[in-house]
Amino acid sequence: MESKKKRKGIELSFHIPPGVFPCGNVQREVTRLKESLPQPPFGERIIPFERLVSFCRALLHSATNVVFLGKNEVMFFLETLYRGYAWNLEKRRSYYFCSDTDVYQLTWLSRHLVPQETICVILPRKIEEFQLLTITFSLPWKAVLLGSTHGVVAEVARNAFLSFFPMEEGYYHFWHRGELAYLPLLSWGVNVQEFDRGLNRGYHLLQEEAIALALLLGREQTMFKEICFVVDNHFFLSLLTAFLSLLEKSCQGENAPLFTVKDFFALRDIYCESPLGEEKIHSTLFVLFHNEGKSSGLHFHFPPELKRDLFFEEWQLLKRSCIDRFVEAEISTLHSFLRGEHVSSVDVSLQDTDIATIGQLIALFHQWACYNGWLRGLDLLSDPPIIHFEHLVRSRLRKEETRR
Repeated sequence: MESKKKRKGIELSFHIPPGVFPCGNVQREVTRLKESLPQPPFGERIIPFERLVSFCRALLHSATNVVFLGKNEVMFFLETLYRGYAWNLEKRRSYYFCSDTDVYQLTWLSRHLVPQETICVILPRKIEEFQLLTITFSLPWKAVLLGSTHGVVAEVARNAFLSFFPMEEGYYHFWHRGELAYLPLLSWGVNVQEFDRGLNRGYHLLQEEAIALALLLGREQTMFKEICFVVDNHFFLSLLTAFLSLLEKSCQGENAPLFTVKDFFALRDIYCESPLGEEKIHSTLFVLFHNEGKSSGLHFHFPPELKRDLFFEEWQLLKRSCIDRFVEAEISTLHSFLRGEHVSSVDVSLQDTDIATIGQLIALFHQWACYNGWLRGLDLLSDPPIIHFEHLVRSRLRKEETRR
């Protein structure tokens, strides 16, 4: 199968050898599943942008330092977006991203950030509220809470007179479209409405591609032992890493594939030059990400002394050209290698890397994970069953307290 779907922002091309898809007519099966399965509900919520903007302005009025506290995967995603889109937008404040498990960082910040100049924004999903609140009261800063209007966070905010932003209960695994992500983005000066439009556009335009990707992995088992995302820059390396756990959860079970992210050099070393490379590449689905947007503008400029040396003769091929040309040559070489080996691959070309396009990409991952789960009888729209574990933790704490 080889097909290409053009979109404003993201373009997907499937290069799949005959007989790899577990179903016969792929487009017919995609259409059938699109009609028989429910539409993933991620775009249904109405986001209160005006209230978010007003709250954010009041929140940041006197703050010099803003500490975001949440679970590791939430913090990792937010910090990735901050480094990619906001590090140069806001110069008046410093932002810190703290996982609740990073006690060393929290201890260091609590000793060095002036309490009167610092606010701590707590970003819990529903089942994380109690644990994050427990940590909150060990910190010296003013706390700002987000949470459901009918939960422990709202009750704490009322009784302790803390700043509180009420939000609807979202989906635990698909929290990226909602206040937990939008409030930090607003505080940095990122155009959140463009991001939201990108998400909604992706939910609408990339549904069939998400179904095709889910079909490629099969219902119960797949010939692919690994799904390898290949990227050409550090930002996408981090962004895709943030979604590995979600995709792995959507394929859990017997013979579940491994999801990995690699750059071109790692790919060459592991697959192309390894003794087991030939066997490994044919059991791997490669998803190649490439930015076809604006040029970086960085050009090669070599000192005259190096230009006269025969050892650096090949650099003359890049004389006065942009660094992007070198990256494009790497991508073209990789494509040629995979085609020559008849390896299964999917090309994901981003026509731009603005925040709206990233929203489309996240929408693709949301729907892909959702359809992966549905084809395996998994429900990722429900909260994970960790209440029993938390009950055991509290029971242990009570026993230890009675022994004192």
